Amino acid sequence: MRESLERSKVFQVDHALSPDLGITRFISDWLARHGECPTFQFNRVAGFPRFRVVMNLLKRSTILASVGLTSENALPLGARRLLERKTAVAHAPLQATRRLSSLAELPIMRHQPRDAGP
Repeated sequence: MRESLERSKVFQVDHALSPDLGITRFISDWLARHGECPTFQFNRVAGFPRFRVVMNLLKRSTILASVGLTSENALPLGARRLLERKTAVAHAPLQATRRLSSLAELPIMRHQPRDAGP
């Protein structure tokens, strides 16, 4: 995750937005105005003062670059790598910074009006 953040240009959004369609509406409006959707970090999530939300972090180009692939070689080289099964699993320290008592403490997003939500 940290490597992906370092590879991405992250736009900081500092005004409060609701996880109940507000963040999605902001991104949709941005896309309509600018024709692209960069990575956003929402620093003030309405109703969840302890959390920030990162959206659109794992773009195809970022994911491919993190594993040493390009759009041109992703399918053939990626397929070959999967068949070779030489995947190394790395272990790292947990990046969580606090313990939650329930999932209700998380700013669960609702992207469409008919989504069930949390």
